[in-house]
Amino acid sequence: MAEKPRDMLANVERLHHLMDQHGYAAVVVRSGKNVTYLSGVAYPGTLARHLDFPDSPREVLLVWPRHSTPVLIVNHYAAPLAQRDSWVQHCEVYDDYAESPYERLATVLEHLGLHEATLGCEKTYVSAARWDEIQHRLPKARLVDCTAMMAQVRWIKTPGEIQLLHITPCGRARALTRRTPWSRRCIPDTPAWASRRYIPREIWRHRQLHQ
Repeated sequence: MAEKPRDMLANVERLHHLMDQHGYAAVVVRSGKNVTYLSGVAYPGTLARHLDFPDSPREVLLVWPRHSTPVLIVNHYAAPLAQRDSWVQHCEVYDDYAESPYERLATVLEHLGLHEATLGCEKTYVSAARWDEIQHRLPKARLVDCTAMMAQVRWIKTPGEIQLLHITPCGRARALTRRTPWSRRCIPDTPAWASRRYIPREIWRHRQLHQ
């Protein structure tokens, strides 16, 4: 995994609290926003698009057990970035196009002793065929849609998330004002109402903070 230990930004305390409320022994996330949120990996380009296609042969799944360590299930193309950037230490690599990720998911859950448990799954981010496959491979598990619960987890930001939300736009503003000639010309003498309307929001915000 990551060469240097990374601080986890996800609100794990809230996740566990809501899992207990809903009675989930584990959640299985599939959407790009929740895989990124719980793993710390932001996939670029085509790899990111495969997170959004419900019938993709290169899906990335993340299993988050309530009382064990999380597991990333990735294909060979997605594995290197996960191994470099993720704070999740356990990574299972499946052979895309030759093996279904849900076959590996069933194996992981059986190893964890959760193949007959209540599982939260993002039903709105998998195809009907994939949902049937999960039910077929885990016939004794109780599958519940956890899409709404995961949104509730992300509502409350951790201090690390708040700091990142503050730093990122300010950094972009500094980069834009240094590298974009028109911004250096127009910002000093542009009225506030015009600046807010016609120039990028990060530049306007940076100007307000440093007047």
